[in-house]
Amino acid sequence: MYDTETEVAMPWKYNDGGYAKSGFRAKRGNNVVIALAIATDQIYREVYNQIYDRQVDFVAKSRSSRVKDKGPYIPEVGVWPQVSKKYLLDLGWTWTPIMGIGTGTTVHLTYEEVPDEPLVVCSISRSLVTVVHGVVQATSDPSRDGSRAIYGYWVPGS
Repeated sequence: MYDTETEVAMPWKYNDGGYAKSGFRAKRGNNVVIALAIATDQIYREVYNQIYDRQVDFVAKSRSSRVKDKGPYIPEVGVWPQVSKKYLLDLGWTWTPIMGIGTGTTVHLTYEEVPDEPLVVCSISRSLVTVVHGVVQATSDPSRDGSRAIYGYWVPGS
């Protein structure tokens, strides 16, 4: 499906997941919320509100001082990985881990290594990125010229 003869790094297309139309004042949205909005075909504001509610609940139920002391729950500051994971699981998505502790990088954000699926949400360092038919959908190129590690990926359930 992918043309690996001409390029290794994946092409990317600018996509803010509806952030610009959502009425926020900041110049850019949270990349995790953007990836989730694109992957679930919702507008940024809808996903933002859902993630915000889930983060408030996550922090309230957490017994960890690390979580409690981290600061605001607003997705603009960050999204807890546990929150995005539960969000996708609740929507029926399937997680496939690629890296384990001490295994080193084995899969990168490249044509040759990203799963050949129509829709994939890749877990990369400190973020998520959506790949639609072999094209990264994001506000900037996250591939680092093909050296960006993928820790695992999500695909929608059947």
